[in-house]
Amino acid sequence: GTPRGLGVSEKARHGPSAAVRVASRSRHGNGRRVDRVGRPQKHPHGLDVAPITRQVERRIIARSREPRRHAGARTAPYPRIVVGGAVGGARAEAPMAVTISIANQKGGVGKTTTTSNLATTLARAGSSVLVVDCDPQSNLTSAFGVERVMDMTLADALLDRNIEIPRYRVDDPMGSSVDVVPATPELASVEASLQTKLGREMRLRDHILRVSDKYDFIFFDTPPSLGVLTLNALVASEWVIIPTEARFFSLQGLQMLNLSIEEVTFLNPQLRVLGIVL
Repeated sequence: GTPRGLGVSEKARHGPSAAVRVASRSRHGNGRRVDRVGRPQKHPHGLDVAPITRQVERRIIARSREPRRHAGARTAPYPRIVVGGAVGGARAEAPMAVTISIANQKGGVGKTTTTSNLATTLARAGSSVLVVDCDPQSNLTSAFGVERVMDMTLADALLDRNIEIPRYRVDDPMGSSVDVVPATPELASVEASLQTKLGREMRLRDHILRVSDKYDFIFFDTPPSLGVLTLNALVASEWVIIPTEARFFSLQGLQMLNLSIEEVTFLNPQLRVLGIVL
């Protein structure tokens, strides 16, 4: 439904770090709510799918044996993110998240749909999930309804290494939620600005390493190109899922993507292709 009742409360500064606490909530017509947070819950929509590999399946099973964070079991509300400050609610000695890029330089093959469905399905199964919109078209951001309440985006974090990557919690009365790092068309100009920066391919990885112990899975929705933004996502990932179509030009593009993945392994030797989605 059409978002309604959107509003951002007055920001307050906390201490010398000038941390900004965003305590706004947005209530949408379909009952969804968007908050700026530092810890995930779950999100409503998505389709049930089987585990995609044995390694990912083992991680899901291991997570399922941990105590569930049901809403009724919480004694206090989830903490919201504090920009420039520590994010509360992290689990002690938690393992790093499984990081997966959804990539294909051809557009219209279902990258955003695959990302949102995988993320929400895992969230509904009890996993904590973060999705990162690396596409200047920002379709994933719109799909989760974050564009009306965000005051910071991925572009801000890529331009300034000292800014904590902004995360917004999207939840609904069904009790599921996903954390979203939003994008805007401004991200296209950021990609051009990074061309002359040292270590430009590793900026996203540096930000993700600071928060990956708070999540079970992190997904990157990439743009339909093999530029700096896609390279940042691949360097930050362990796995790549390639959505494509059973058509000549789509399959031809897989060869180019495979060459790019081979190049990225010099910066990220752990990168592997998890599978192809038709």
